[in-house]
Amino acid sequence: MSVPLTMAEEGEAGCERESLAAYSRGKLSLKDFEWPQSLRVSFPLVYSDSQSIPEIDLQALLGQQNDKQQQQLQLLSEAVSTCGFFQVVNHPIPASAIRCLDSHARKFFSSPLQRKLELAKAFGRMMTEFDIRPGYTCGSPLESPLKLWYEALLIAASDKDNVSAVAKCLCADEEEEYTFKDALEKFSFGFTKLARDLCTILLETLGLDANEILEEYVDGNEQGVGVKLLHYPPCPQPEKTAGLPEHTDICLLTVLWQDEVGGLQVCQDGCWITVKPNVDAMVVNIGDIFQVCSNDRFKSGLHRVALNKNESRYSIASFYNPRRDFKLTPLPQLLDSTNEAAKFRSMIPVEYRKLTFKETFNGAWQGVNVLRC
Repeated sequence: MSVPLTMAEEGEAGCERESLAAYSRGKLSLKDFEWPQSLRVSFPLVYSDSQSIPEIDLQALLGQQNDKQQQQLQLLSEAVSTCGFFQVVNHPIPASAIRCLDSHARKFFSSPLQRKLELAKAFGRMMTEFDIRPGYTCGSPLESPLKLWYEALLIAASDKDNVSAVAKCLCADEEEEYTFKDALEKFSFGFTKLARDLCTILLETLGLDANEILEEYVDGNEQGVGVKLLHYPPCPQPEKTAGLPEHTDICLLTVLWQDEVGGLQVCQDGCWITVKPNVDAMVVNIGDIFQVCSNDRFKSGLHRVALNKNESRYSIASFYNPRRDFKLTPLPQLLDSTNEAAKFRSMIPVEYRKLTFKETFNGAWQGVNVLRC
């Protein structure tokens, strides 16, 4: 009779069934990571000022009403209604917190695979078939047609037990643990403020009572804040694969910090543009939930991640989400005020995640189009 796996054993076994871990163990070859031509990234990557996502000055956007504020609001409105992406400067996430998390991420991801798997036993694995849990993942599931070249550590920043477990794994002593926890708390607080401020402004552009909407659907989210540390190792053949395939995010907003290596590509007017790295800015994109809630006024940002042949790429991401009991549907308050028909059918978020999870790893992303009436 088989004995059920413990959470720790499940974590290690789960990571063993993921693409990058299997490659590191010699169980997959580079040939296994080759993607269909239509999904590959064109090289070299080019940064163009004429083709870039808008830069929003948050302090000016939240400041007194004047021409500069109106200019920022116009830039924001254009971004969320077209490509769904923009960069934010003068944001509330402390640079010191970002540096601390980035430093610990580099230390963790540079460890040998076996060491990472041993450390991950403290908090289990991250990705199940249709769900996201705190922990470590090392690529995509082996059964997925697309093999992904990345690894990630997802921390439940609102869960003291999870934070303590991660801190003990990543830090050498109690003083370092305190510094790490403090950085994580400050990052989470700044992220929440940034995301809520942006949601408030965007909901107000729809003519809605933002506080009422956020209090009803978002505030008190029992899932708390998740902070995802990502690493895309150097890849011998970046032109034949990618870190992540084209996809959109299942959330209201995603807030991302990327290092100077870059690799994030955004679909703008049907073309792929590479986002020029700015370590002082946070990249923000609209998620599927906000596109549906806005009844198609806001556009969920389609994006992918290109790999680098010589350098690792590191990033930090957090996702702003409604409460678990939220139903994915156009906001009733918006439909009532505009007297328009819903453009999307309703669905429970977990069911939508099941659908899009499979599509993404199959290279057949459809996003919110599967919900269109």
